[in-house]
Amino acid sequence: MLHLIELRSDSESSYDTYDLPSDVRELHTLLALDGKHPCEPPDPNAAVQPFVKIGSGRRSDVFAQPAGRAAVKLCKTQNHMELWNEYVQHAKLAKQFGMYDAGGGVVGVPAAHYFVPPATLGFFAFRPGLGQAAEATCPLPTSAFVMERVPPLPPRACALLMERYCSPLALPEARLRWGENAAFVVRALLGSSSEGRRRHWRGPLLRECAALRLNDMMSLHLDVRALARGMGAAMAVMHWAAGTDARGVEFVLGSSRRTVSRAPEPRMLDRLPPMSNTGPESTYHEHFFHEVETAKLWVLDFDRVRPIGLDEAGVAQAVEAAVENAAYLPRPLREVGDDKDVWAAFAVSYVEAARVILEGAAEEVWRLPIRFIQGLVEKERERKEKEEKEEGTQVVVEGAEETDDEEERWEREWVKDRRETREREAARELVEERERQEWLEREKWWEREEWREVRLLFGIEESNSDDEGESGGGSGPVLSPWETIEEAEYKSPGEGGIKG
Repeated sequence: MLHLIELRSDSESSYDTYDLPSDVRELHTLLALDGKHPCEPPDPNAAVQPFVKIGSGRRSDVFAQPAGRAAVKLCKTQNHMELWNEYVQHAKLAKQFGMYDAGGGVVGVPAAHYFVPPATLGFFAFRPGLGQAAEATCPLPTSAFVMERVPPLPPRACALLMERYCSPLALPEARLRWGENAAFVVRALLGSSSEGRRRHWRGPLLRECAALRLNDMMSLHLDVRALARGMGAAMAVMHWAAGTDARGVEFVLGSSRRTVSRAPEPRMLDRLPPMSNTGPESTYHEHFFHEVETAKLWVLDFDRVRPIGLDEAGVAQAVEAAVENAAYLPRPLREVGDDKDVWAAFAVSYVEAARVILEGAAEEVWRLPIRFIQGLVEKERERKEKEEKEEGTQVVVEGAEETDDEEERWEREWVKDRRETREREAARELVEERERQEWLEREKWWEREEWREVRLLFGIEESNSDDEGESGGGSGPVLSPWETIEEAEYKSPGEGGIKG
């Protein structure tokens, strides 16, 4: 089956970023998997910073210090075994990812540090800020799972992403919440698109809604095929090395820090004069190295994964779990060339990684990864046929795919946001028109004859002594009281001002 999948060469799909707008070009540089840019300097006050919630689920919440490199997942229920099982699964999966280097270093799993049972009271006593942040949602003391925190995207990248993808209603709240030091990860949804709806970040918290869909990543000229290959290899490791169905896992785009040398490129050495100093000017060996940051795909949330066997039942369970997670994984049977390439990259990488993992296994086991790919194709074909039958109707089918429900929910929210915005604009225009009419009415009152004595008193209208005795009416200029009362106070008595 795999020989039927056509992959275009890298040269055919390479992106030229020179003609892109400046913000898109900068985002492309910051989010590129092979990019290198200086890290933010360490915060000297990181150890005393307060804890903040960076993730939330039905069974647990995740907390971290803004500049910290560790995350703490706290159990929200009395079933502490669930968090223990997640810790065990996470540790096993992290070891497997380290053994097979899934995705050639493109994909990573946060290190599982240690587990703290609820009876360990000193854990919270030593971290009072953690207890203060968690007391509203977690019954303290509770169990804790301490892990490596996924390094967030650079603040500059987060600021540009908010400007580009937050809805007009969500952007002020996002700016107020994050300010200039926004730091978060972004979900990578290769199985979802938002054509015609670029500004689809509308949730109150960016950690719940920050996501880049396939068309978003393509518009930023990111290497979506490299991301798809990383996802394919990661799924193969979770299926055939760790023996799990990968149910409910999330793929997020974060950062990765590493130390590199300042050594010149070998091709540049021929251009240097002989005996040139290629080391640091300070002569300190430590100054020859520096820490850089690059974008990286991370796999999170293993609390729902279940074991599978090396048989057809295991494949069926893995396919079912992948369908539930369809928003993240590339979809087959796409008609657009780039979308087809993303699926092909995922499928080929998945099977190739599985072959390495299952090397030496029996032939019936060796064919299971291909059965998984075929199962995804069959499920997508069934979904498309179902959509074609229901086309033109407004029937909501109970039990529809979770991804479709999410798409419909986002669409309804977008329409609701637009309607509320129009209603607020209409109400504001109505208030402004009412105020304008009231102002005009006040002006007319000052022009009425019964207000003439007041106008004369304040020097707004000059009296006509020749006609006053006969007609009692003056013909002086009638001006707005807002323009003339202050001026009248400063006029001399001879100029018709207030006599004092």
